Amino acid sequence: MTSWWFPSLLALLFAAPLQAAGPTLAGTVLDETGTPLAGVAVTVNGTETRSDEAGRYRAAVDEATVYTLDFNADGHFPAVHSFSPLELSWWAEGAISRLPPVTLVARAEGRVMMTFGGDAMMGRRFSEPYPGDPVLIRPGHRAADTRALLSHMAPYLQMADLASVNLESQVMDAAPEVKAPKSFVFYTPPEAVAAFRDAGVDYVTLVNNYSNDSLKSGL
Repeated sequence: MTSWWFPSLLALLFAAPLQAAGPTLAGTVLDETGTPLAGVAVTVNGTETRSDEAGRYRAAVDEATVYTLDFNADGHFPAVHSFSPLELSWWAEGAISRLPPVTLVARAEGRVMMTFGGDAMMGRRFSEPYPGDPVLIRPGHRAADTRALLSHMAPYLQMADLASVNLESQVMDAAPEVKAPKSFVFYTPPEAVAAFRDAGVDYVTLVNNYSNDSLKSGL
């Protein structure tokens, strides 16, 4: 008997798995008056497209855990929007996820883009997580790990003319020996300061309810 099918079966069994088909993202870009913007460069996880005369764009991308869209147009401030697969499912119409409209603000004299972040720190569960959770800031790798933590926020911070966050802790090289008499005290390693700067943070506020966590030594 001729086993002509055998090599074909082996080829099928050992073939590299195909990458799962990703979603198709679609939406519109508007100006401040609600008028469609044509020719806007839209990049979705590295895939580039442009909006048409009606401000519409569409991009088919590979499957991912986060979908980040960058919007750039001459004479306008840029914009970045990120979505999870769950969020895309909320707006799915068949194979297409129709995202909410994006409004780009026109550049004009006296206008600047400012980004304000809330409480930020690199302590507690980053280095001492709950059982089963990963250690996000490892001993001996604090510089690299703090930068990695901020890499997802860097696009939002770097496009601003001024970016500011509230540094909700004191900056200390090691866990403080003296602590304020309160339930929770925080501290941030000094490597995080460089990570905030490199991610695009221009200014941090220090006066908050954790400023005195380590008392005089922390100050």
